[in-house]
Order: sequence, then C-alpha cells, then structure tokens
Amino acid sequence: MIKAVLFDLGGVILPSPYVSIRKYYEENGFQSAGVTFQDFIRVVHVQDSSRHLISLFETDNIHFETFCQKLDRVVHSQEPTSIWNKFDTKAYFRNIDQFVAQPNQKMLSLVNYLRSNCKLRVGVITNNWFSYNRPVDNSQDEFFCFKDLEFYSKLQQHFDFIIESRIVKVRKPDPSIFQLVLHGLKIQSNEALFIDDLGINLKSASKMGMKTIQCVSVEQAIQDICQQVGIFESSLLDALACKM
Repeated sequence: MIKAVLFDLGGVILPSPYVSIRKYYEENGFQSAGVTFQDFIRVVHVQDSSRHLISLFETDNIHFETFCQKLDRVVHSQEPTSIWNKFDTKAYFRNIDQFVAQPNQKMLSLVNYLRSNCKLRVGVITNNWFSYNRPVDNSQDEFFCFKDLEFYSKLQQHFDFIIESRIVKVRKPDPSIFQLVLHGLKIQSNEALFIDDLGINLKSASKMGMKTIQCVSVEQAIQDICQQVGIFESSLLDALACKM
C-alpha cells in the first residue's frame, strides 16, 4: 500500500531543464558549428571530469565561482577549442535557474489532491545547487536554488517536505538519499512511489524496492500516479484534464 508519493522537481513538477539546455546549445552556436546535442550533453554533464564537478556542485562541496572556473576549463579543453571556448558555465547555470522556476499547475493540483484527499505524505527529492557564493561563515544564503525566494516558499507549501541534495550533501541516484527519506517517514521502500524523468534515478529507487514512474509527459505521469495510488474518481481526472 502506498503511503508516500515522492516527486522530482525539474522534469516533473517544474519544466525539464533540458528545454533550457537545448536553447543555450542552439543560441550559442554549438548546433550551427556541427556539435550534436548528445555530444554537448556528454561534454558538459556526462564525461567523468564534468560529472564529478557537477556532483560536488549539487552537494554544496564547491562554491559557485570555483565550480564555474573549473568546468569552464574542462569544457574549453575540448576540440575544436574555437567552438567550446564559447561555453560560459556561469551563464549556462543561471539560465537553467531562471527557466525552471515555473511549476506545472496540473501536477500541483494532483499533489494537493494526494495530500488533502488521499491523506498521503507528499514530498520532493531534488538535485539542486547554490548558484552564488555565500559568506564564509554560511550565516546567510545569497542565492537559493531558485531566483525567487518567494516562489520557493510558495512551492514548499504544497509538500510535506523537500529533500535537497545541496542540503543533505548527497544526490540522486545515490541510494542513500532515498534511504534518508524512507527512514524519516518511517516507511518501507515498497510503500513509497517515486516519480522522476531520468531513468538512472528511477533505477536506483527501484533497486531499493520503491515503486517508480518515469515522467515522459505530464498527462502520462498523472494517469500513472492515479493508477498506482488507486484514484479512479472521474471528477478528479476530469478536473485535471481541463488544465491539460
């Protein structure tokens, strides 16, 4: 029996960052220079040196300026350098920050229903980052994951909790971030349903025994969630359909 429904943010509750990534790729000349989108993703996100830096960034183990300098060096070392030297880490990640901060109202409607009507625990597990340097004593954050702190506060109101990689110092797909949630909720893995757009994160959760749904589209994910938790009220589906 499902007792908790856990959501990713980007690609589920918020638009996929890949929309913003592709926009940056196209507008900054990488596409016209003959770089495939797959190669762009590989260089910036997937190759070992880039992935290691992003892992440090998303667990708050490196400051924004240092991260930008190091990832710039990694990307600029690619051949041909005349193309890759155009990449600007700071502009790239700020662009993602600004783009994703628009929640999907259809998904939020379902979240509210699960919480209020089904009495399920509803939370978020997200990989995120501090985008600007903070004071040395960490007394005050200068920049949240999202540009608008008021927006972030409003988003939190829809959920029982939000687990952020930058706070807990571990990121998906590391199984320990899922174990942290299960322990906190005092539930078994098969009592949790996790929704994400990335297969690598879902595979990790599934191996722990959690039920999973890959969000390919909002419409598909909403229907799959309803089926998993046993929501068949036509009034709910009709209400959500009106917003799709």
